[in-house]
Amino acid sequence: MRLFIPVLTALLVVSATPATQAASEKSFLIVPGKSFGPITARTTLKDLIRIYGRRHVQVKQLQPPHGDLPKQRGAVINAGTRNEVEVYFREGSDRVQWVIVSRSRSQWRTVQGIRVGTGLAQVQKIFGKPVPVSTFGRDGGGTVQPPRNHSAGRDLILRLNWPEKLGKADGKALSTGRTFMSNHPAARRAGLRVSIIWWDIRG
Repeated sequence: MRLFIPVLTALLVVSATPATQAASEKSFLIVPGKSFGPITARTTLKDLIRIYGRRHVQVKQLQPPHGDLPKQRGAVINAGTRNEVEVYFREGSDRVQWVIVSRSRSQWRTVQGIRVGTGLAQVQKIFGKPVPVSTFGRDGGGTVQPPRNHSAGRDLILRLNWPEKLGKADGKALSTGRTFMSNHPAARRAGLRVSIIWWDIRG
């Protein structure tokens, strides 16, 4: 009997592992226009506390990653971890309006495979063709403009990083005018990557 119990325990652990792993992966899966892990368009602060636990939900004033937007009441989930996520509430409500991730090495990813750190070339491949990107040096700079009605970009704002090292000519090409194309030689040389994934919940 003493030998049977450890063996039974080991079998239970092994059999539970795939289901546990699948549940964990689903917790960080973004379905554009539908859900952000367990967060949906109907999620409220009360739901967030129920899902993540009160100690993992910090309610505070948050600054959206867009210079011309004012601070807004929201909550930081799993603050300080690689899977930190910011949730913004609608004005005068506890319902979710925006969900934003920006941590490198985050497990959050879209069903199409876009995550913080995904290269622009891969983003272009997912969209199936070159896409416009708003020029840097102004509010909203580095925002990918996905093809209309493409499932991978539904209600999602994808922002790209400004590279630390960039030649003067390339820097000018990526910051002049309103947009540049994702297949622009300067964009390829810059090694642009997704730095923010932002779900803008409609309605």
